[in-house]
Amino acid sequence: MTEPLHFSLYNLNGVGVIVKHPSGVIYSNQTGGHACFQPEMEGVFLPLDTDHLPENYNDGNMAALESLAWRGHRGLTPELADQVDAILTRHNFSEGILVDRAKLEESHEAWVHVTLASSEYSVYQGPAGKQGVLTWVNSD
Repeated sequence: MTEPLHFSLYNLNGVGVIVKHPSGVIYSNQTGGHACFQPEMEGVFLPLDTDHLPENYNDGNMAALESLAWRGHRGLTPELADQVDAILTRHNFSEGILVDRAKLEESHEAWVHVTLASSEYSVYQGPAGKQGVLTWVNSD
């Protein structure tokens, strides 16, 4: 059996999704703000191109995810999940990526469980219902 490859996303510049998939590649990130969790997931990394978007959250910038203030280190409230979904649905490249409501308690800052559905403009073109994690640079 081949040993899996491990990649750290600690210095990730931007936002991406780890699409859960038996790939032999395990991604980890430092998450949870000052709690410095070290979650990992096997899958395929899908970067989301947010560089061309405006800096203002009100303009729908995906980078606003980097500054969302969690209420505690673990667990995502339904209201905060709504905010994340609103950011994701504003852009074609993240169309079809939504917060997984069944995994709110397992989500935290820089590690939000999502489901993916293929759509015409989304960068994801796989089967609907695929699970993943939306991740970005830790805020600490």
